[in-house]
Amino acid sequence: MIRVILLALTLASSVHAAEKAAPAKEEAPAEVPGVAPAPYPLLPPEQVNAFPPEIMERMRAALVALEQARDGQ
Repeated sequence: MIRVILLALTLASSVHAAEKAAPAKEEAPAEVPGVAPAPYPLLPPEQVNAFPPEIMERMRAALVALEQARDGQ
């Protein structure tokens, strides 16, 4: 009985230790020759100057209203 418990604890600890493996490091972006490196990480294009969806909706509504006012509708 004790052997079964010890075996179970040994297996559980080895599984638990395997889960704590070091996280993979992110690869550094390749350096472009002739370009100075950025002093900070650059954001992907879809996140640059991104507004929250509710603000984008208000901006679209304002643009539609301006276009309608310009066209005299």
